[in-house]
Amino acid sequence: MARLCMGASADLGWRHEHRDRRGSFWRSLDPGQKPSRISWIAALVLAILGVYGVLAYSVSLRTPEFGIRIALGSSKVSLIRVVLLEALMPVGGGLALGLLASLAPTRAIRSLLYETSPADPASIVASVGILLAAMFVAAFLPAYRASRIDPIKVLRAE
Repeated sequence: MARLCMGASADLGWRHEHRDRRGSFWRSLDPGQKPSRISWIAALVLAILGVYGVLAYSVSLRTPEFGIRIALGSSKVSLIRVVLLEALMPVGGGLALGLLASLAPTRAIRSLLYETSPADPASIVASVGILLAAMFVAAFLPAYRASRIDPIKVLRAE
């Protein structure tokens, strides 16, 4: 009987220890981490809405330019590429500055983090990948709208 209890507790301890070794990003997906999950989902939604709003406004201002490009023979793919690259510049710059700024105070926040390092590579790669995917999602709709502009209507409006 004692062996059974010892074996069960040792097994549970190993599972608990194994679970805690995961990165902080993956731990935030656990059901018990609801406030953390809600906060990063809200931040991601706000980032998507911000990029979408800025790009939609920028594309609406550049409608005559896109109409002329289409009239001169530009393909829809090249217009989508132009808008996506326009979105990538500030997002890429913000990611680079954010990574540099997040690595600067690592000594100060090391004591505040539980079982993860401030420069956890898995968390950094996951957050950069998620933000780039969110940028693509937010930028695709304005890019698609820019590629569907009717050049005749735009040139008549001028």
